[in-house]
Amino acid sequence: NEPVTGNLTKASETELFFSTQYGELVQAWTEFAPGELLKLGGSYANALAANETPEAQANRYLLLALFAKQYGLDKAVESSSQKATQLQPGLDAELKRLLGKAAP
Repeated sequence: NEPVTGNLTKASETELFFSTQYGELVQAWTEFAPGELLKLGGSYANALAANETPEAQANRYLLLALFAKQYGLDKAVESSSQKATQLQPGLDAELKRLLGKAAP
C-alpha cells in the first residue's frame, strides 16, 4: 500500500483535514503517533517564525520540548530545547525546572 500524500488544510479540536489528489481526507488527532505530531508542530514553528517575535518562537519550541519529553523523544527534547534557548537565552532556568535537567 502506498501512503496517501496531501497538504494539511485545517484542523479542529479532534481532527486534521488534508487535501489529497483523491479529495479531502479527515483523520483524528489520535490516529497520529507522537513523533508525527511533533514533526507537524515543528513544521508550523518554522512556517510561522517570520511572523512571530523571538519570545513567541521560543515559547513554541518550549512546548514542543515538553511534548517530546512526555513521550520519551529525547532527541526532539534536545533540539527543541536548544532552539528555544537560542531564541530566548533566559529560558535556561525554566527549561531546567520543566524538564528536570540542565538545558542544552
